[in-house]
Amino acid sequence: MVRLARPRAGKRVVDMTGGSGVFLAECSDYVWRNEGASAAEQFLTRRLVGMDDDPFSVSCMRALLTFLYPSHAEELQVFLHNCLYQHAPRRSEIDEDPQAEPHLAPGRYDPILGN
Repeated sequence: MVRLARPRAGKRVVDMTGGSGVFLAECSDYVWRNEGASAAEQFLTRRLVGMDDDPFSVSCMRALLTFLYPSHAEELQVFLHNCLYQHAPRRSEIDEDPQAEPHLAPGRYDPILGN
């Protein structure tokens, strides 16, 4: 999927069903191999967003990206959020992170992939 998407440091990538974070990690690696370490770090902290509606998956996503980029652990954009809607309903079964909502607005991401 990453080779098809061909992410670039200047593009926004949102993985709405992030799971364990492998897609996000592979996107960062792709940018690193094609544009260098500095571009990959900028991409990771400013243009790459992961979310999932499962708290365990979010913790896995965060753990993988932190393992790969420990100096950027506090800058990761990884959120607990159900991507089926932009704004969390008042009565949600999970404690959704409202910081995810702006990333779901139209025009806030470039590639849209289903995995």
